[in-house]
Amino acid sequence: MGNPSSDAFDRSKSLEELDGDRWGEPSFSSHVVTEIHRLRRVPLDAFTTENLRIMIGQQQSLQYLLPIAIEKLEADPWISGDFFKGDLLKAVLSAEPEFWTMRPDLVDDLHVILNDLHDDVGCFQTKLWPAWGRVYRSIYPPHLYVWKAIFVYRPNLWKA
Repeated sequence: MGNPSSDAFDRSKSLEELDGDRWGEPSFSSHVVTEIHRLRRVPLDAFTTENLRIMIGQQQSLQYLLPIAIEKLEADPWISGDFFKGDLLKAVLSAEPEFWTMRPDLVDDLHVILNDLHDDVGCFQTKLWPAWGRVYRSIYPPHLYVWKAIFVYRPNLWKA
């Protein structure tokens, strides 16, 4: 497993090469399982937005994939895989809380991205904001001043 606090990894390598764990052929033949096994052998620089969405949505190799996804989101926050406008951002926001505690720098990057999106009320409120609230609640205790910024944008978040 790579160093989760560093984005300095060789993107021309696959996840199998980076973490040294060869999974072999899947023992369960669902589309998602088969695709995850296949994607572990693809070089990271060949990953599409949909590939990132699938792997991040399944909580796979977050230490490598989330920094790449955030770079894409900085260029286009509404970038999409195959489901809906902003589906990569939704997958990123659904990453396990444990990851975010190891990478608060990426939380800061997400905060900047989301601050620029709150004008698109429909998608932001129904799909993205609830996931962002889970990220923040997992990292920051409620008494910290950081919460103040959240309540400026969505004061009724915790009533939902």
